[in-house]
Amino acid sequence: MKKEKRCPTKYIANRALSGLRKFITIYKHRQIVDLAFKNE
Repeated sequence: MKKEKRCPTKYIANRALSGLRKFITIYKHRQIVDLAFKNE
């Protein structure tokens, strides 16, 4: 019972972190693509 109360917050936190990581990776890739096109 105690574990079930802790899980939702951890699950939400993990979801938020994974979403943030995906956003950061996409943002980094966009920067790299923009730089590549600007250099050409």
